[in-house]
Amino acid sequence: MTTRRRAFTLTEILMTLSLLVVVGLVLDQVFHATVTAWTDTDQTTRQYASVDSVISALRTDTWHASQITVSDSKHASLSLPDNSKITWIFSPDGDATRTDSSGHRTHWPSITSAWNFSADPATLTVTSNASSEKQQIRLISQVLLAARSRP
Repeated sequence: MTTRRRAFTLTEILMTLSLLVVVGLVLDQVFHATVTAWTDTDQTTRQYASVDSVISALRTDTWHASQITVSDSKHASLSLPDNSKITWIFSPDGDATRTDSSGHRTHWPSITSAWNFSADPATLTVTSNASSEKQQIRLISQVLLAARSRP
């Protein structure tokens, strides 16, 4: 007489449950890593967009400037041909603020605290000391460059 096996043994059930637990733990780690990467990517994208917005506004203001004055490494004033003035400030906590002659302020929070201004006659330079190597963005004034090139 042969015996027929009609059910799973306790050992088979325990092995299956053990494998399901291991697979569940691995999937939990993958899910957690995916959510973390997604959040980090979103924050980095927003940060890059803010930096791009600041540099774009600075580039436009500098392009039209008839005078560039840097009072210290965190303050720059740009005078325009219509006698209006734009002031830029990089605060120690990393905020960037642009104020025009009418008092309208544009504020970008937490850009970077490592940015500094410097200027030569036709150029405003923004220097970042955030990494081991110094990075610079040179913004040129069309008005001042044209005035320098005239005899």
